[in-house]
Amino acid sequence: MTGKQAYSFYNRTSGENVRLVLNYRSDKEQKEQIINDYLNFEPEKLFKVTKTKIEFPEKARLFKSYKCEKCGEITASNYIRIQEDKKVCIDCFNNYNRFKV
Repeated sequence: MTGKQAYSFYNRTSGENVRLVLNYRSDKEQKEQIINDYLNFEPEKLFKVTKTKIEFPEKARLFKSYKCEKCGEITASNYIRIQEDKKVCIDCFNNYNRFKV
């Protein structure tokens, strides 16, 4: 995450990948004009096309979901914390770090 408008696409079957980086920024002020610029611009000029910079990501993992016992929102298990014997989401979790290490 570097603040760029860059998009990486991967094909797991063929191993092919592509990275698109937005090269053009419209100087128009009206939303309709900006959209029109992007829709009518040549793709080769709109994007810089290269191979991806990051390694092929692992397949998405599937996690069990739990209801946060504080706010009630459904949260993936890898984001659940135990606090006072309750399963709570990261937003509700009150981190305890007595020694600030």
